[in-house]
Amino acid sequence: MISLSVIVCSIVQLTSSASCPQSIPTVSVVPRCPSNEKEWISAAGKKNCSALEKYQNCSKDRSFVYHCVLKKNATELMEVCAPIWYMSGFCARFSMTDRRIIDDPALDCTKFVPPCPTRFPSNESFKYQMCYSHIKLPTASQSEKINWTKNNNSSKPRCEKKAENIDELDELIIETKDNSKGKTIETCLKLAGKEPDRLPSQSTIAIMNILRLCLGKKQLEEKLPGKKNTTLHTNETSKFGVKYGGFSLRDEEGAYFVLGLREMATKSAQSTLDTFKDILDDISFANKETLDIRGIQILCNIQNTMSDRAATELKFNEILQDYRMTLLPQLHEDFNNLDDAGKEAVSRLNNFFCGLHGLLHMTNASQKELCEAER
Repeated sequence: MISLSVIVCSIVQLTSSASCPQSIPTVSVVPRCPSNEKEWISAAGKKNCSALEKYQNCSKDRSFVYHCVLKKNATELMEVCAPIWYMSGFCARFSMTDRRIIDDPALDCTKFVPPCPTRFPSNESFKYQMCYSHIKLPTASQSEKINWTKNNNSSKPRCEKKAENIDELDELIIETKDNSKGKTIETCLKLAGKEPDRLPSQSTIAIMNILRLCLGKKQLEEKLPGKKNTTLHTNETSKFGVKYGGFSLRDEEGAYFVLGLREMATKSAQSTLDTFKDILDDISFANKETLDIRGIQILCNIQNTMSDRAATELKFNEILQDYRMTLLPQLHEDFNNLDDAGKEAVSRLNNFFCGLHGLLHMTNASQKELCEAER
């Protein structure tokens, strides 16, 4: 009976540990977390995670609830709607990469004074305030940029300050404090020449964000499987020490489809492929009747890749082709009956490389020499 109980508990824990893409749009960075149950109830009411319950498929037992926990790297506090995870004596953190609450042995709260229990639900993290006091300070370069983007002495919302950097608008919306979201939205609309009659509440914004994500995935799930001879564009960048991978497709007519931008564990080729698989899984999940097959169709229809000449991109192209080869038999019944030449023709990916980086470096070097010559 004891063994059976352990197995059942393990299954429940493993089931609830699945990633939850619907949590990502609800993330917001906050200066502090609730310090008692009364504050927790108030904050949970404002976040209104229950209103998002019917739009998520991460939890079926009403455990998609308000959390206030550490960011994965323990540099900030964040509020998020997520399924409850039973902590094993460690401070709760939310991972944008894993898209869920995680255990991290680096912060063992059973050793704090007062200590936390060896098992507690993640949404009760407010009871163990010592976890919140262990936030790591950012590096000097990060600190300078953070001070510039989060200037407490300025009344201007961050959207206006970072309007020149369109790539960071999604990050801006996530990181903006709740009490300034209205002003941020208003300012962003003014940049587009619009003026709102009224502004949505925080819970409405979270619902809109999830619906936006779902609609985008649904469109990709409907449009892309029928697109033949597509080209995969990949790129990666780093922001505040966090690595992100971007993936998009272009069809034969030149139409451009953004598949997703996702945080990556490392810049390695394998990490890039794993991230790409996660994005394809999310697109497949948009239609439960065709679960898994849509992502396979999209991948197998890719005939070309476009990237820079970084060593990791070259390796990614190799392992992507190998992975694609393992999936082709699921779409082509006669694939295994083809000879080696036929398999090579069907599975081959054409790799194209952007020469812009080399041209940019040449321009910078030339400009420096020309400036010296003109002195």
